Amino acid sequence: MKNHSYLQITALALGRAAVGVSMLAGTSFSLGTDPLAPGVDLASAETSLRAMSGAGAGLAGAGLAGAGLAGQDSEKSTTLGGIEFAHLSFDDAVSRAERTKKLLVVFWAGDAPQKEQAFGDRIFGDASVQRWMSEFAEPVRIDALDRKKDAKKNGLGSDLLPAIDILDVARGGRLDRLTSEASATQFLAAVFGSMSAEKPEGENANEPFSWLAWANASFRNGADPASGDHAVAAYDWCLLNADRYRPGFRAKYFEFLLQRLANCKRRSPRAIDVLLREHRRLAGRIVDGIATESDVYELTRVDFWTRQELTTRDLFVALSSKNESYRKYQEWLFPTVVPVLGRFEQYGEIVQLVGDRHLSMFQERIDGLSEEARTATEDEDDDEGSATEAEAEASDAESKGSTRRSAAPSDGTEATPEEKLTALDYALPDSRADIIEDASWVYEALLKAGRGKDAHDLMTLITTTFPVNKAFGLFMERALRVEIWSAAAEIADLGMAVLDERGQRRMQRLVLRIPRDAGK
Repeated sequence: MKNHSYLQITALALGRAAVGVSMLAGTSFSLGTDPLAPGVDLASAETSLRAMSGAGAGLAGAGLAGAGLAGQDSEKSTTLGGIEFAHLSFDDAVSRAERTKKLLVVFWAGDAPQKEQAFGDRIFGDASVQRWMSEFAEPVRIDALDRKKDAKKNGLGSDLLPAIDILDVARGGRLDRLTSEASATQFLAAVFGSMSAEKPEGENANEPFSWLAWANASFRNGADPASGDHAVAAYDWCLLNADRYRPGFRAKYFEFLLQRLANCKRRSPRAIDVLLREHRRLAGRIVDGIATESDVYELTRVDFWTRQELTTRDLFVALSSKNESYRKYQEWLFPTVVPVLGRFEQYGEIVQLVGDRHLSMFQERIDGLSEEARTATEDEDDDEGSATEAEAEASDAESKGSTRRSAAPSDGTEATPEEKLTALDYALPDSRADIIEDASWVYEALLKAGRGKDAHDLMTLITTTFPVNKAFGLFMERALRVEIWSAAAEIADLGMAVLDERGQRRMQRLVLRIPRDAGK
């Protein structure tokens, strides 16, 4: 039997479908594709592809479609979380999924049976996962060490085992790959997002991923005038209700939900109402002194997507007149508002909060960075381009490396044991680039306040910790803004000694802004 990887399945299917299949090709998934983005209906995709391929033609070619399971170890199976996984080769698994017109869920096993069992039970012991698997999936277990060719064709090294691949044979792509640290939440995000969706009813009425799938499908349905309202209603349901049934859902997908609501504003005026409601609720909790750190963070993100950064700044300034118990809110808001305060030259507000902590507050942030964030490339610091849709949809809490945890469900409702989620990291983004920019504004405020030595110490901390173009460039620009020419010249000298050619050219350009008679 000829062997096929999931990429080869795509090529064979598209080759048989000729020109008419180009639309379907555009919806194929790859490893890096956003797991939330819904695709077309699986059954209709299968029907269309077979029609274009010719009567009776299989997706992977006649040889694969006609192959039987004789001689394979298909009579064996392994139970993971109550679900039976048949022991098959990859080609036989593809044949089975092709015949049943279901998605293929492959559990790749290695040489760590206890780890594999725990991983499988964590994913497939979830009640929602079990319901979905029983209706839509063909579960297969493949020993990646015994079938090394199958593993190699699918890009699996021993360092990735155990792993789960969710494959769409009909459209020839991988919806997602989950490794051993993944949860049932991530599995459901991948599979619910891939299905065509209708308004959740019945047993799915309280499943956040069903609402998310319906929201995503409605968002992409530009043909129906009511789809915008449907999308907003479903995204709003997730904001208000999802944590009751899957604690941590709101925190995990908060940024994505806000982005989608902001993008719905032209199609549905209610999107603006939802965003403003969230602003009023969160700002009210801060003013009343009952907000959590998560509330403060959420407010900054709502104001970002509604372009209300000045409103965030005004709230920060207003809190200055309140008692000491409100200072913690200013501390939490500070990384968001300091660039705005700096641009509007509100140096007094900056200096008042910083006090004598101009070094310690940034050292703490530096210490909190991961090694990867500390050593980000210069291009990553300078990249100001917008993310693709898939990247934007994936910009959730997992990528932030924060230790802040999500709040409990608002009504205290507990999920059932098999559906309860492990607490998810709450998004509290920080990066080398953010630290450099924030510190540069504090540096400018200190210079303007006559605290030259403190400013010099801060500049030294940042430029020695991060000796990159962005650090020297921003600090020099701040010195030029307040016309402290000696400070600007000092930074230029330091930068010329340590920066690469690109950074040196930047220093030279900035030096031209220093008046010729500045030293007289």
